Parts: sequence; C-alpha cells; structure tokens
Amino acid sequence: MKKLILILSLFPVFLFGQIRDTQALKRHIELLASDLLQGRGTGDPGEKTAGDYVIREFESIGLKPMGDNKTWRQPFTFVDGIDRISFSLKTGSKTYESGASFLALPQSDTGKFEFPVATFEKVGLGIIDSATATNNYKGKNVKGKIVLLQAYPSSGYNPHSAGAELLSITSRIRTAKEQGALAVIFYDTVGVNSSEYLPKENPKAKFESLPAIWVSKDVLSEIEKNKSLSLEIHQIALQKKGYNILGAKDNGVGKWIVIGGHYDHLGLGEQSGSLEANSKGMVHNGADDNASGTAGVIELARYYSKTGPAKADYLFICFSGEELGLLGSKYVTEHCPVPLDKISFMINMDMIGRYNPEKGIVVSGVGTSPSWVKTLDIKLPKGMTIKTDSSGIGPSDHTSFYLKDIPVLHFFTGTHSDYHKPSDDIEKLNLEGERKVLNYIAAITDTLSQLPKLEFTKTATKSTSDTPAFKVTLGIIPDYTFNGPGVKIDGVTTGRPAEKAGILTGDIILKLSDFAIGDIQDYMKGLSKFSKGQTIPVTIKRAGKELSVDLTF
Repeated sequence: MKKLILILSLFPVFLFGQIRDTQALKRHIELLASDLLQGRGTGDPGEKTAGDYVIREFESIGLKPMGDNKTWRQPFTFVDGIDRISFSLKTGSKTYESGASFLALPQSDTGKFEFPVATFEKVGLGIIDSATATNNYKGKNVKGKIVLLQAYPSSGYNPHSAGAELLSITSRIRTAKEQGALAVIFYDTVGVNSSEYLPKENPKAKFESLPAIWVSKDVLSEIEKNKSLSLEIHQIALQKKGYNILGAKDNGVGKWIVIGGHYDHLGLGEQSGSLEANSKGMVHNGADDNASGTAGVIELARYYSKTGPAKADYLFICFSGEELGLLGSKYVTEHCPVPLDKISFMINMDMIGRYNPEKGIVVSGVGTSPSWVKTLDIKLPKGMTIKTDSSGIGPSDHTSFYLKDIPVLHFFTGTHSDYHKPSDDIEKLNLEGERKVLNYIAAITDTLSQLPKLEFTKTATKSTSDTPAFKVTLGIIPDYTFNGPGVKIDGVTTGRPAEKAGILTGDIILKLSDFAIGDIQDYMKGLSKFSKGQTIPVTIKRAGKELSVDLTF
C-alpha cells in the first residue's frame, strides 16, 4: 500500500473544465502504461494499481461511485487458466498425450468420452453470423456427429473489425453444441505439427458441455481413417476476480449516456493474446491499447463534471477483462447500476492514441441509430477524416451494449505494428491527436445529449462465413483505414515472406500474381489461392511507382 501511495503521489491532480491540452492525458498514460503496473493483466496486482489510480481521478473530479455496495469497483469472477491433470486421445491402435500433435482446450468438458463408431462433419471455420443467418453449417447436419473445424485462417485479421469476434474458439464450440454436435476437433490448417494459432486467443472461458480438442494434420488423418475416438480429459479451473470501475455524474435527468473504455491489457504476456514471439514474462504496457482510451474516459468525465447545463446523466466506466473476451462489459450490462432502458447511447474508446491525419479515425456502430450519421458529419473538425462502419458488433466493449439494444459508437485510430506487443509505449502516441479525437467525441455527445433517448436500430454484421481457408501468409499488418485500391501495409513481420521479398511498411499491394487486390477482402481471397513453398510475383506501389517483387510463401 505504501508503494502504491508513493506511485500515485508522483502524478498530481490537475483540474480543468475542458480538454484543452495534453498534459493530463500524458500523466494518465505514463502511469497506466508504466512498467510498475506490469501490463495491467485482469485480476493481477497491476490491474489493482491501475484501478486505484482511476478511482483517485474519479474522486477528484467529484463523481459518484457506482460499483457494488456504493463503492467504485464492480467485481466479476473469471477462469484464469487451467490446471491440466491429464488428458489423452486414442484412435485405432494409437494413443496420443498432450504435446505438439494434440491439445485438450481449456473450454472443453472434462471426463471420459468414447466414440467407438464416429461420424465426422467438416464445416470449415465453423462460423455462424446470426445477424445475417449465413454460416458454414448451411446444408450440413452435425447433430450426433463430431465437428471438424479449421483452427484459424493463417492470414491475420483486423482485431477491431466487425466479424472478427466470430472466429472466437469459445463461440465456435458453443455454436457446435447448439447445432447438436457430440464433440469439436479444431485441426491444423497449414500442415505442420503446431498449435501456433491457439495462443492468439485467450481461451479462459467457462467450460462448455462437450469435449473440444486441437489436433495436428497427422492426428486428424488417423482419426478420420479409424473413424473412432476415445478421450480422457481432466482439468480444474483456476478462478480470479477482475474489477470494473464505475463513476457517475448524476444530474437527475433520468436519461443516461455511458462513456467507457477498457483499462486492462496483456500483463506479462501470460494471459495470452501477445503477438510478440517468446514474450512470456515481458511487460506489455498497452499505451495505445488501452491506456489511451482510459485516459479519454477520465478526461471526458472531468469535462462533463465542469461543463454547461446538464442535459443528461453520465455513467463513466473503465472495463476490465476486455482482452479476455469483453468479460467486464458483459458483466456490466447484466448488472448495470442504471436501468438499461434509460441509456440513450454508449461511447466506447479503444485505441485512440495514434491518430494520423492521413488515415483519420475509424468510427464503428454508425448504423445503430439514425441520429449518428448526420451528427458525425456536422461535428467533424476541419481537416479530420473518418472511416465509418455501420455494425454494432466488434471485438470491443461497445458490443456488449449493442446486444442490449443500445445505440453505440466505437472510436479507434487504427492498428499498428506494436499492437499486442511489449513495444506499445507512450513515446509512440500522438497525444495532441488524441486531444482532438476527444473534443470531437465531446462535440458529438454534447449535441446528442440534448435530444430525447436515441432510437436504436439493429445492424447487419459483416458475414465472415465465406472467409476462405488460408494455407499461407505474407506476414504483414494491413492498414484497415486505407480506402484502396490495394492493401496498404502498416507493418512487416521480421523473417516472414513479405520481409524476405523486400516489401516495406508503406507499400501498397496491388496484385498477388495475376489476382488484383482492390481491398482487404480481395487480399484475403487472393491468399487462399496459393500454397506453402510457391513463388509468385507481387505487384506493389511504392512512392507512387509500381514495381514487382518475387515472394516465396
């Protein structure tokens, strides 16, 4: 406790009524993204220290605590890993233990499972898009069968795009269960004995009531050949608590506006999700993701505690557990301290610290209310551009509110090569750009706070059911704010095909062999046409000139 008080005392409170400068933003992010907090992993001591800091700021602003029992914190319990006692797989005369070729997933049911005469059904990625009712299961009956699902596409996907959450392992296991499957087998998609895709998603979720495993290509062949399967899985959940931080400016209006962002991150790379190789034990500071959004919540809370006549009540929330699957925001919407039907709209800020005028801002959820579009245009500052996405569903905390029929907007300044890596540090942020983003958000909120409760509209989720199976990847980070033609590169991974071919950050991919690339969807389709070891010409634009490089997958 003495150490915490000392840390907090290094960051004095500055009070002002507007978002006029960047000093407060810098102060918040320096603390939240410092090594002292060890990456703010959900349920870790660093999360506690970060929460204490947010609470101190909320108190200084004069907010009302809205957590449990009139405190600032709202706790929720989650599964934080599995103590695997034993698990084994037998098919025909062969038995496999845990290792490079077989893995029982943490979401799996436990016990002994015998399928002496098994029937299998391959359904690709196994994604169901409930909003559009299109899915990989169409025309297939998996009831009473074992479902075979691809683990992941080998190409990366936008972590903040609508539809990305449909690739969740947990949701696909749950979908298979709902379709009547007996078990789920995720199989390797690149033909090597590696479960490299699985750590990209944190699997810490509640057990599902059917067995779920990952197998290599070789083990899958044996299972399909023998048409039998025997599993023994014993595992114990390790539970921890995460804490949302809630404060309110209650003006007695009876119409609420929620402003939020998550304050958790990846800790020391042990809660999964890190995109840095061998990163276990490394501090993932998460300056952009999402100390930037947390700082935004604090400063908007300060703004609305000091500014103008009240036209609404404001609930400010710093969520935890976002990196583990929107755990905190889901819990809030199930245990909300204000009536959900009194919430006019929700503003979410996730990664708003790297504003680039050339790319602009991505604003998602504009289709969730007819009031959004014209307001966004009217309040857009001169020189600032936005790229909009209509969907209310995406892998950040606004999704939890959209699913409760609440209009939402999500603000996001784009992906970058430091995403989910220890290198996401404050020195790389554009604090003046974040200040401009926050004033834009305030202008929108000011305008809409004067209206009656916003009308809610459902949106069509972008279907990923037609996402092709990938055998190869270039090893790039696409710029998802780029409007084309082509795919602009935000980052190149060392040692991967693009880097070896001499492709650079800032290049624009125009063709993969003869396949023209108009946008990110074309790029994903194009990748599915090639195989590992194949060499193709790649047409790129660099500094306004087109050139071709040979690339080997």
